[in-house]
Formats: sequence, structure tokens, C-alpha cells
Amino acid sequence: MSKSRERKALARQMDYILGRRPDEFGLIPDADGFVKVKELLKALGEDPDSRHVRIGHLKELVVTLPDPPIEINENRVRARKRDHLPGLQPAENLPALLYTGIRSRAWPGVHAKGLFVSGGESIVLSSKRSMAERMGRRKDTGAVILTVQTGPLVSRGIMILQYGEILFSAREVPVGCFTGPPLPKEKPQPEPKKKTVRSRTPGSFEPDLESILSGDAQKPKNKRKRKREKPPWRR
Repeated sequence: MSKSRERKALARQMDYILGRRPDEFGLIPDADGFVKVKELLKALGEDPDSRHVRIGHLKELVVTLPDPPIEINENRVRARKRDHLPGLQPAENLPALLYTGIRSRAWPGVHAKGLFVSGGESIVLSSKRSMAERMGRRKDTGAVILTVQTGPLVSRGIMILQYGEILFSAREVPVGCFTGPPLPKEKPQPEPKKKTVRSRTPGSFEPDLESILSGDAQKPKNKRKRKREKPPWRR
């Protein structure tokens, strides 16, 4: 495929993902229609035909095409035509269970305190476990998948918004509203090694002064063997 045809194919792909169905790829744009470039590239990396795409390819679309389908603002990207984007709205006919993926090392803390996000972001949930697994692998190859019960969330007054057909978002998921796998077993801490007391001078020994002063110290044996006397009959 020529360079020109590759750019046109990528332009059509960006128009569909960012301008029509970002929910099919586990993406929820912000209020201005932007998604983070790194999140878009992670979604593209799941397809063998587009895992080669980098930020340079996106910038090339903006520079070379007379009517580029996207615009880039620092680390964010959005479609120029967004008339067909689904809106983020209060969820109706909520499924009983939703799913989300978290980093494996965060699971003990989430298990104890619940799931929260900062910086005005939301927790992205999916009605399909397979989509939650896809989104989880973008954070951690060994991501932990949580099962969220929507009934307890609603009873606590937590609003759940829906985006497209299978994506949902919530500000928090408190303890008691989700389940997950068993916690990893803690590794036993190794016992500290005992320090061996070494003599100050190699090859020397510490004399027992108390025994020497009391006269109980044994005299060093003479290493030279005394000559055995001959018996009388030999003499």
C-alpha cells in the first residue's frame, strides 16, 4: 500500500473511532470531545493492522491532508466532525453487574478503601467483561477485574452515566459495591541474619583474662613431643 493510501485509510479509521463510535474501543471523550493520545494509541495497539501507529502518524494527517479528520491539542486528540458522537447521559435500564479493570498492585488498597479517582476523572465501567479486560490490559497485563453491583451504588446515591451501548462511568465505587478475586498472600519476611563476632586481628584469639588472673588457665601444651625413653632391655 502506498503512503498516500495508508494516510487515507488511517484518516477513515480516526473519523470512525473519534467521530462516531469511541465506545466500541473503550474510550469516553471529555466534554470537548478530546481523548488522550496515549489512550487512543493503546486502543489501536490491540489491532495487528494498526499497532504500528504512533503520534507522528497522527500529526502527519493534520499536516498533509487538505481536510484532516482530527485535531491535536498537546497530548489530546479529537475528531473535527463530532455530530454523530453518542452523549454521556444518566443511565437507564442499568444492568445488575458492571465490570472494570485495575492494576494488580492496587487491588489490596481498593479492597480495603474502595475505588476512587482524582482530578475530575471518572471510573470507566463496561457491561461486557471482555471490554473491561481489554481496558484493564492497557493499564496492567495482569489487571484485576472487579465485578460492580449497580444496585448498592444507586442506593447510596452514586450517579451512573452511560456512554454508547456498553460503557458507563461513576465517580466512585465504595467498599461493599464490588467483588474481586482473593487477595494475594503476603510473602513471609526473612529473619535477620545473626552477626558473627570476628576477632580484630586475623589469626589471633581473645585471651580469657579472668581465668588467667585466677590461675585456672591451662598452660599451653608443648607441641614438640618428648623423646620416648628406651626400655631397659633395649638399653
